[in-house]
Amino acid sequence: MIKLVIFDLDDTLISKKKFIEEGFRIIALKLYEKYGFSVENTYQRLLTSFPMELKKCLIQILDEERITYTNEDIQEFVTIYHTAPRKEIAYEDTSSFIQLLRKYQISIGIIVDGPIEEQKCKLKTIHAYDVFDYIEMVNEAGIEQQPMVFEKLISQAGVLPEETMYIGDDPAKDFYIKKFIKMKTVRIIREDSLCREAEYLEDIKEDYTVKRLGEIRI
Repeated sequence: MIKLVIFDLDDTLISKKKFIEEGFRIIALKLYEKYGFSVENTYQRLLTSFPMELKKCLIQILDEERITYTNEDIQEFVTIYHTAPRKEIAYEDTSSFIQLLRKYQISIGIIVDGPIEEQKCKLKTIHAYDVFDYIEMVNEAGIEQQPMVFEKLISQAGVLPEETMYIGDDPAKDFYIKKFIKMKTVRIIREDSLCREAEYLEDIKEDYTVKRLGEIRI
């Protein structure tokens, strides 16, 4: 019986593609306000540049437009991108599935890695601080850190590994945890996932795959 469900965030509960697109739209508007650039043209240039690092992309655009800027100017735009609130980035089945877990009194946790302020921004869009029992944020977590993070959440919940389910999307890192902790894993394959074609690390795979959260067997 599953007593704890741990989620990945990007491309599991929220669309990373939409997060990026909304962020680029916000930056394009800020560049218009400060320099008078065309919002649509700048937005398309940002999209075309992906996955170039945003800082490098901004420098390239400003240099091409012969704009004088400082490092502080660039950092301001980068900070806005990471922290500006987004609206429509949660998948339509995210809220209903979380409510279902609540109905069955299953504890829920989430592990996020990457820039902390950006992750906080994403968590707020799904009201994670109000509905999740356990939230673990690790800045640029590596594979070697995974077992410790999962073990911490499992211990906090007071459950056994075999009573735990992990739901993720990225074959390159999400399911390697099975090498260390014998819990059930589910891969969700979203249509707009940025890692649909990623290779499995050491060919360690999930227990089964779904396309929607409602297909998961609790």
